[in-house]
Amino acid sequence: MIKDVEMLDRMRCIVKLYDRLSAKVCEKWKINRTEMDVLAFLNNHPDFDTARDIVEIRMLPKANVSLAVESLIQKGYLARRIDEKDRRRVHLSITEGACRIVGDIEEMQNYERDVRMRGFSEREQKMYGRMMERICENAKAELERLQRSSGEAKAGRARQEGEKG
Repeated sequence: MIKDVEMLDRMRCIVKLYDRLSAKVCEKWKINRTEMDVLAFLNNHPDFDTARDIVEIRMLPKANVSLAVESLIQKGYLARRIDEKDRRRVHLSITEGACRIVGDIEEMQNYERDVRMRGFSEREQKMYGRMMERICENAKAELERLQRSSGEAKAGRARQEGEKG
């Protein structure tokens, strides 16, 4: 059985590869990593097209996503559209001006996946995908539990402070 620290080291290796490949795309197009992540997300998840979706699904800081979205709009790479039913919702879409960037991002992601999956059969790749999905579900559930318990602890401290005052 793999030690936990070895598993984390292996995950870091995969992340480091993705980071290194992403840096090339960012440098070529003069965008930062969060901007690249926003474009990649919108390209890979057409049904999830709001900044909130990006924050929740990619687990990126809200402020970073907000800055990246504004920058991409200013550069002409994203457009925004107000939801007709709920004016508070703003839908984002990739513009034609970003098509070549998105193409490079897709190419990079495909290359990274090909490198990561080199030597694995189709069956092994599907098994890997299912296992990673379960691992991530477990991690997300624990993160949510920790967030709830942190929120409860903060509320308890606030009540105690209120009782003192």
